[in-house]
Amino acid sequence: MLQHLANIYLRTVTDLIPIINPIAVSLFFLTFVSSADNRALNRASILLGCNIVLVLVVVLLAGEAVLKFFGLTIDYVRVVGGMLVFVMGWRMLNTEQTTAQTLDQTKSLAKRIFYPITMPFAVGGGTLAVMLSIATFISVNNFEINSLENIAAILGIITAAILVALCCRFAPYIKKILGEGGITIFMFVFAIIILLIGVSIFWTGASSLLTSLFVK
Repeated sequence: MLQHLANIYLRTVTDLIPIINPIAVSLFFLTFVSSADNRALNRASILLGCNIVLVLVVVLLAGEAVLKFFGLTIDYVRVVGGMLVFVMGWRMLNTEQTTAQTLDQTKSLAKRIFYPITMPFAVGGGTLAVMLSIATFISVNNFEINSLENIAAILGIITAAILVALCCRFAPYIKKILGEGGITIFMFVFAIIILLIGVSIFWTGASSLLTSLFVK
Protein backbone atom coordinates (compact mmCIF):
# COMPACT_ATOMS: atom_id res chain seq x y z
CA MET A 1 0.00 0.00 0.00
CA LEU A 2 2.76 2.42 0.92
CA GLN A 3 4.51 1.63 -2.35
CA HIS A 4 1.28 2.31 -4.25
CA LEU A 5 0.85 5.68 -2.52
CA ALA A 6 4.50 6.52 -3.18
CA ASN A 7 3.99 5.67 -6.86
CA ILE A 8 1.00 8.04 -7.07
CA TYR A 9 3.01 10.80 -5.39
CA LEU A 10 6.01 10.30 -7.68
CA ARG A 11 3.84 10.02 -10.78
CA THR A 12 2.11 13.29 -9.89
CA VAL A 13 5.41 15.11 -9.36
CA THR A 14 7.21 13.70 -12.40
CA ASP A 15 4.24 14.25 -14.74
CA LEU A 16 3.45 17.78 -13.58
CA ILE A 17 6.92 19.32 -13.39
CA PRO A 18 7.84 18.95 -17.10
CA ILE A 19 4.41 20.22 -18.17
CA ILE A 20 4.35 23.20 -15.83
CA ASN A 21 8.06 23.84 -16.54
CA PRO A 22 9.11 25.83 -13.43
CA ILE A 23 12.04 27.51 -15.19
CA ALA A 24 9.86 28.81 -18.04
CA VAL A 25 7.22 29.96 -15.55
CA SER A 26 9.85 31.75 -13.46
CA LEU A 27 11.21 33.64 -16.48
CA PHE A 28 7.68 34.62 -17.53
CA PHE A 29 6.93 35.60 -13.92
CA LEU A 30 10.08 37.73 -13.81
CA THR A 31 8.82 40.04 -16.55
CA PHE A 32 6.01 41.13 -14.21
CA VAL A 33 8.07 41.55 -11.04
CA SER A 34 11.48 42.64 -12.30
CA SER A 35 11.19 45.92 -10.39
CA ALA A 36 9.67 44.43 -7.22
CA ASP A 37 11.54 44.33 -3.91
CA ASN A 38 12.27 41.09 -2.06
CA ARG A 39 9.12 41.25 0.06
CA ALA A 40 6.86 41.70 -2.96
CA LEU A 41 8.73 38.95 -4.77
CA ASN A 42 8.18 36.60 -1.83
CA ARG A 43 4.45 37.36 -1.68
CA ALA A 44 3.98 36.98 -5.42
CA SER A 45 5.85 33.64 -5.49
CA ILE A 46 3.81 32.24 -2.60
CA LEU A 47 0.56 33.43 -4.18
CA LEU A 48 1.46 31.75 -7.46
CA GLY A 49 2.21 28.47 -5.69
CA CYS A 50 -1.11 28.63 -3.80
CA ASN A 51 -3.01 29.33 -7.03
CA ILE A 52 -1.45 26.31 -8.72
CA VAL A 53 -2.34 24.04 -5.79
CA LEU A 54 -5.92 25.33 -5.68
CA VAL A 55 -6.58 24.85 -9.39
CA LEU A 56 -5.01 21.40 -9.63
CA VAL A 57 -6.66 20.06 -6.45
CA VAL A 58 -10.07 21.12 -7.78
CA VAL A 59 -9.34 19.31 -11.07
CA LEU A 60 -8.11 16.23 -9.19
CA LEU A 61 -11.17 15.97 -6.94
CA ALA A 62 -13.92 17.12 -9.30
CA GLY A 63 -12.60 16.64 -12.84
CA GLU A 64 -13.57 13.01 -13.28
CA ALA A 65 -17.04 13.61 -11.84
CA VAL A 66 -17.60 16.38 -14.39
CA LEU A 67 -16.58 14.03 -17.19
CA LYS A 68 -19.02 11.37 -15.98
CA PHE A 69 -21.78 13.96 -15.83
CA PHE A 70 -21.29 14.64 -19.55
CA GLY A 71 -20.93 10.94 -20.36
CA LEU A 72 -17.25 11.13 -21.28
CA THR A 73 -14.59 8.59 -20.42
CA ILE A 74 -11.05 9.33 -19.36
CA ASP A 75 -9.66 7.55 -22.43
CA TYR A 76 -11.00 10.35 -24.63
CA VAL A 77 -9.43 12.88 -22.30
CA ARG A 78 -6.12 11.03 -22.54
CA VAL A 79 -6.23 11.06 -26.35
CA VAL A 80 -7.09 14.77 -26.56
CA GLY A 81 -4.84 15.66 -23.63
CA GLY A 82 -1.93 13.78 -25.15
CA MET A 83 -2.39 15.74 -28.36
CA LEU A 84 -2.50 19.02 -26.42
CA VAL A 85 0.67 18.16 -24.53
CA PHE A 86 2.41 17.09 -27.73
CA VAL A 87 1.42 20.35 -29.45
CA MET A 88 2.71 22.28 -26.43
CA GLY A 89 6.09 20.58 -26.72
CA TRP A 90 6.17 21.09 -30.48
CA ARG A 91 5.50 24.79 -30.11
CA MET A 92 8.27 25.08 -27.54
CA LEU A 93 10.65 23.57 -30.07
CA ASN A 94 9.62 25.88 -32.88
CA THR A 95 8.46 29.18 -31.40
CA GLU A 96 9.55 31.80 -28.94
CA GLN A 97 8.04 31.82 -25.45
CA THR A 98 5.24 34.33 -24.99
CA THR A 99 6.42 37.36 -23.09
CA ALA A 100 4.47 39.44 -20.63
CA GLN A 101 5.07 42.59 -22.64
CA THR A 102 2.43 41.41 -25.12
CA LEU A 103 -0.18 41.25 -22.36
CA ASP A 104 -2.18 43.79 -20.40
CA GLN A 105 0.12 45.59 -18.00
CA THR A 106 -2.62 47.70 -16.39
CA LYS A 107 -3.81 44.95 -14.06
CA SER A 108 -2.60 44.72 -10.48
CA LEU A 109 0.16 42.22 -9.76
CA ALA A 110 -2.17 40.01 -7.71
CA LYS A 111 -4.61 39.72 -10.63
CA ARG A 112 -1.83 39.01 -13.10
CA ILE A 113 -0.46 36.28 -10.83
CA PHE A 114 -3.67 34.36 -11.52
CA TYR A 115 -4.10 35.45 -15.13
CA PRO A 116 -2.02 35.05 -17.20
CA ILE A 117 0.74 33.55 -15.01
CA THR A 118 -1.17 30.79 -13.18
CA MET A 119 -3.61 30.26 -16.01
CA PRO A 120 -2.98 29.67 -18.81
CA PHE A 121 0.83 29.82 -18.62
CA ALA A 122 1.59 27.54 -15.65
CA VAL A 123 -1.67 25.58 -15.69
CA GLY A 124 -2.83 25.23 -19.26
CA GLY A 125 -4.82 22.63 -21.16
CA GLY A 126 -1.93 20.17 -21.15
CA THR A 127 -1.50 20.43 -17.38
CA LEU A 128 -5.21 19.89 -16.78
CA ALA A 129 -5.17 16.84 -19.06
CA VAL A 130 -2.22 15.39 -17.16
CA MET A 131 -4.02 16.00 -13.86
CA LEU A 132 -7.14 14.22 -15.12
CA SER A 133 -4.96 11.35 -16.28
CA ILE A 134 -3.44 11.07 -12.80
CA ALA A 135 -6.94 11.06 -11.29
CA THR A 136 -7.77 7.86 -13.19
CA PHE A 137 -5.13 5.94 -11.26
CA ILE A 138 -6.96 6.68 -8.00
CA SER A 139 -9.38 4.02 -6.76
CA VAL A 140 -13.08 4.88 -6.50
CA ASN A 141 -14.20 1.61 -4.89
CA ASN A 142 -12.88 2.12 -1.38
CA PHE A 143 -13.35 5.40 0.47
CA GLU A 144 -10.38 4.92 2.80
CA ILE A 145 -8.00 3.95 0.00
CA ASN A 146 -9.39 6.69 -2.22
CA SER A 147 -8.75 9.29 0.49
CA LEU A 148 -5.15 8.16 0.99
CA GLU A 149 -4.53 8.18 -2.77
CA ASN A 150 -5.96 11.68 -3.06
CA ILE A 151 -3.69 12.83 -0.23
CA ALA A 152 -0.67 11.32 -2.02
CA ALA A 153 -1.61 13.09 -5.26
CA ILE A 154 -2.22 16.38 -3.42
CA LEU A 155 1.20 16.11 -1.77
CA GLY A 156 2.64 15.67 -5.26
CA ILE A 157 0.79 18.79 -6.42
CA ILE A 158 2.11 20.74 -3.43
CA THR A 159 5.66 19.56 -4.14
CA ALA A 160 5.44 20.72 -7.76
CA ALA A 161 3.91 24.05 -6.68
CA ILE A 162 6.67 24.62 -4.11
CA LEU A 163 9.28 24.03 -6.81
CA VAL A 164 7.56 26.56 -9.07
CA ALA A 165 7.36 29.10 -6.23
CA LEU A 166 11.05 28.64 -5.40
CA CYS A 167 12.06 29.06 -9.03
CA CYS A 168 9.97 32.24 -9.22
CA ARG A 169 11.46 33.58 -6.00
CA PHE A 170 14.96 33.10 -7.34
CA ALA A 171 14.11 33.88 -10.97
CA PRO A 172 16.60 36.80 -11.21
CA TYR A 173 19.44 34.48 -10.19
CA ILE A 174 18.26 31.67 -12.50
CA LYS A 175 18.22 34.05 -15.46
CA LYS A 176 21.67 35.33 -14.59
CA ILE A 177 23.17 31.84 -14.12
CA LEU A 178 21.67 30.26 -17.24
CA GLY A 179 22.22 33.14 -19.63
CA GLU A 180 20.56 33.21 -23.02
CA GLY A 181 22.35 30.08 -24.27
CA GLY A 182 21.56 28.09 -21.15
CA ILE A 183 17.90 29.07 -21.27
CA THR A 184 17.66 27.95 -24.90
CA ILE A 185 19.22 24.54 -24.14
CA PHE A 186 17.05 24.08 -21.05
CA MET A 187 13.86 24.87 -22.94
CA PHE A 188 14.85 22.47 -25.72
CA VAL A 189 15.35 19.59 -23.27
CA PHE A 190 12.02 20.32 -21.57
CA ALA A 191 10.28 20.44 -24.96
CA ILE A 192 11.56 16.95 -25.81
CA ILE A 193 10.37 15.62 -22.44
CA ILE A 194 6.94 17.18 -22.97
CA LEU A 195 6.70 15.62 -26.44
CA LEU A 196 7.40 12.19 -24.96
CA ILE A 197 4.84 12.66 -22.19
CA GLY A 198 2.27 13.72 -24.79
CA VAL A 199 2.88 10.57 -26.84
CA SER A 200 2.64 8.43 -23.68
CA ILE A 201 -0.68 9.96 -22.58
CA PHE A 202 -2.11 9.74 -26.10
CA TRP A 203 -1.11 6.09 -26.55
CA THR A 204 -2.52 5.09 -23.15
CA GLY A 205 -5.92 6.43 -24.14
CA ALA A 206 -5.81 5.33 -27.78
CA SER A 207 -4.72 1.76 -26.98
CA SER A 208 -7.53 1.42 -24.44
CA LEU A 209 -10.11 2.68 -26.95
CA LEU A 210 -8.77 0.35 -29.65
CA THR A 211 -8.84 -2.60 -27.28
CA SER A 212 -12.45 -1.92 -26.32
CA LEU A 213 -13.34 -1.63 -30.02
CA PHE A 214 -11.87 -5.04 -30.90
CA VAL A 215 -13.28 -6.71 -27.79
CA LYS A 216 -16.78 -5.68 -28.86
